[in-house]
Amino acid sequence: MTVPAPKSGWVSAFWLGADRAGLILSSLISQAVIVRYLGPSVFGELSFVLAWVSILIPIAQAGTGSWIVRAMLEKPSDEWPILKSAMAWRLLGSLIGIVVGISLWLIFESDRSHSVSVLLLFASQVFTIFQVADFYFQSTMDSSSLVRVRLGIVLLFASLKCVVAFNQASIDSLIGLYAIEAVALGLAGMWSYFQARGRVLRPGLGSTWVDWFRVRSGWLMASSLAEVIYLKIDIIMLERMRGIEEVGTYSIAARLSEVWYAVPVLIMAAWFPRMWESRSSTSDWNRTIQRSLDGLLAMALVLAIMMQFGAGFVVATIFGSEVAGSAAILTVHIWASIFIFMRAVFSRWLIAEDLPRFSLATHVAGAVMNIALNLWWIPTHGALGAAYATLVSYAFASWITLYLHPRTRPIAHMMARSLCLPVRWTALRAYWHEWRRGF
Repeated sequence: MTVPAPKSGWVSAFWLGADRAGLILSSLISQAVIVRYLGPSVFGELSFVLAWVSILIPIAQAGTGSWIVRAMLEKPSDEWPILKSAMAWRLLGSLIGIVVGISLWLIFESDRSHSVSVLLLFASQVFTIFQVADFYFQSTMDSSSLVRVRLGIVLLFASLKCVVAFNQASIDSLIGLYAIEAVALGLAGMWSYFQARGRVLRPGLGSTWVDWFRVRSGWLMASSLAEVIYLKIDIIMLERMRGIEEVGTYSIAARLSEVWYAVPVLIMAAWFPRMWESRSSTSDWNRTIQRSLDGLLAMALVLAIMMQFGAGFVVATIFGSEVAGSAAILTVHIWASIFIFMRAVFSRWLIAEDLPRFSLATHVAGAVMNIALNLWWIPTHGALGAAYATLVSYAFASWITLYLHPRTRPIAHMMARSLCLPVRWTALRAYWHEWRRGF
């Protein structure tokens, strides 16, 4: 079976960008309609349910994620056993995740009024096993066929969510749509891979790659779980300490901030195969990492400044003036994007350097910090306290903790250099000249 030649990184970036842009816009539109027609309390309740489900997703993905891309870059001729082995781990992770998620929901959630729809949403996560197709297309730098199918599904379900909101339907209808959408997106990955390669994706054992993933993916799975906890625990803690109304106010601001987190992920997904080529030279590799950090830091800084001055207008325009209180939260929460954007480079650096244990250590540190700060600040400052806890914990996990070990200290210094980018006149001048030559 021949391996497709990689396409241009710019082509891959375009299709990945189209995918994320469609997802972001459709999600914002559907959520804005939900807030306007069903109210912020219903949106808060929906966000609370989705936060619960998001905790099991890292278990379902079994930490295979970016390791699939690295494995296929190292040995593209082993495409089929790599994908089958990754799917086997994901199937096991999905089953464990469903059991864990349902158990936690039944134990800790006293309101059982949405239990059936929530359990269906948990069960739908098993179809994430087919998302290994995403990583195959990333490794070949050609996501066009998958993106076209996936965009159609995303737009269809965004429209259906708007119809449900227009008709004042129950939150169970919305949760059900999220469950069906998860199934459809999984099947889209299977179909796109079949169209490209003529094979139906299925899990399989009996390959050395099963052990290869076993050695590495455990670290990444635990790391992703810790990451999700410190990304979403604020919503769960807010609901317990301040009520569902405040969750709705906070979730609107968090959504407008977190929606941009997809940008560095897609940029690094498209750029990573090219970055990999620079590893033959230490100086070239370090230069590539520094330039990537600088570029993403600049994007995050521009975004944060724009939101600092335009948060009120953005919130009122998208979600309505009734939720104007979300603007103050957004002006704090948006600054966390600086560390999230740089974290995207750090995550790929860890994969390239084969240092997954540091991903776990930093995310656990962030989770502990976030929980502690939420316990301290939410009772007195509510949603705004949760936003400050998010900002501090992201900075702590994605930058400060990297100084604690000699293996990660070099990239911590690079991040510090990036944070000083606005006053690094020589670097800014060089980037400006490169940009002008590009045009």
